[in-house]
Amino acid sequence: MCARSIPAYRKGLDVPMSMFREGDLIRLWQERVPPREADTLLGIGDDAAVLRVEPTGRLLVSTDMMMEDVHFSLKWMSIQEVGFKAVSAAVSDIAAMGGTPRHILASVGLPPGTCLQEAGALYDGVGEACRLYGLDMVGGDTVSSPKGWVIDVVVLGTAAANRILTRGGGRPGDVIAVTGSLGGAAAGLDWLRGGGEQVVTTPEERWILLQMHRKPVAQVAAGRVLAEVGATACDDVTDGLAAELRALNQASGYGCLIESERIPTHPAVRNYARRRQKSALDWALFGGDDYQLVVCIPPTRLAAAQAGCLAVGAPLTVIGRVIDDPGLLWRSPAGVVEELPEGGFDHFAQGGAGP
Repeated sequence: MCARSIPAYRKGLDVPMSMFREGDLIRLWQERVPPREADTLLGIGDDAAVLRVEPTGRLLVSTDMMMEDVHFSLKWMSIQEVGFKAVSAAVSDIAAMGGTPRHILASVGLPPGTCLQEAGALYDGVGEACRLYGLDMVGGDTVSSPKGWVIDVVVLGTAAANRILTRGGGRPGDVIAVTGSLGGAAAGLDWLRGGGEQVVTTPEERWILLQMHRKPVAQVAAGRVLAEVGATACDDVTDGLAAELRALNQASGYGCLIESERIPTHPAVRNYARRRQKSALDWALFGGDDYQLVVCIPPTRLAAAQAGCLAVGAPLTVIGRVIDDPGLLWRSPAGVVEELPEGGFDHFAQGGAGP
C-alpha cells in the first residue's frame, strides 16, 4: 500500500514507485498520451525532441507550473483532473495570443509514497487534454518531490506572423469584451471548501460548479477567431478579471471603463452565490482560473468577432471600452463611476495562498 494516506478514490493504487525507475515513467508517458503528429519528427525517448516549424509562421512558447496545496488540493480533485487542468492552464496562454497549441513538455515532481498507478492517472489526465487540444507530448522530466505533487507544462504553439495578439495593443475607442462566463471556477472552489454543505444545490448546479473548477477548458478556437478578425489585444483570465484588466493597462498605458452589470456570470454561479449570500461579481473579478479571454476590439470588427466566437461555442460579451486616461474605472453595481477594485490571485503578494 502507498506509504502516505490517500483519499478513497485513489485506494487500490498499491504498486510503490520504489520498485521502478525513470525509464518506466517515460514508457508510461508513451503509453498514456497520444502518438506524435506529422510535425513531430522525433518525440519522447531521446535527448531532445525534433519538430518541424513552418517558415512563414511564428513559434509561441509558454510555461505554467502547478503545485499541490498552492494551485490544487487532492482533497477536492483527483490527480487525473490535475493533469488535465495543468495542460489547460498552459494552453490558455497560447489561446490568448491567437495561436494554435502544437506540442507540450511536462515535468513532474512526485512526492514520497507515490504509486506508479497514481502517476499513470496523472498522465491519463494529460493525455485527455492532449486529445482535446490536438497536442503532441514531446518530452519533459520526472523528479522526486520532497513534499507534494508538482507539474510544470511547457507548451509550444504556432501563429501567423501578422496575427499574434499581445496584451499591449488596445487603443482608446476599442471595446473590451470577454468570452464565456466568469466566476465559475471560484464558485466551484467555494463549494468544495465547504460552502456546498451550507446551502441546498441541485445536482445539475453542483455538477456545473465543480466542472468549472476542476476541468476548465482553454478558449483556443475563440483566440484564433479574435486574431483573425483583427482584435488588438488579449489576455486569458487566470487570476481574475480585475488582475487581467490591470495587465492590459500596464502593457498599453491606456485605461478602461467597465460596466459592472455587463460582466457575464453563469446562472448556476448566480444562484449559488445568492444562496451563499456572496457575490458572483466578486468571484468574476477576483477568483481566477476561468481560462476565458478578455479582449480589446475595434468597434467596426465587433460583429465579426461575436459571430465567430459564437460559432465556436464561446459567446463574446462587451463589458466596457478602452479610454485615454490610464486609470482603471468601472461603473459599480451602485451606478457610481469609480476606480476598479484591486484584487486577483498573486502567488507572492498572497504568500502562495493555497486552493
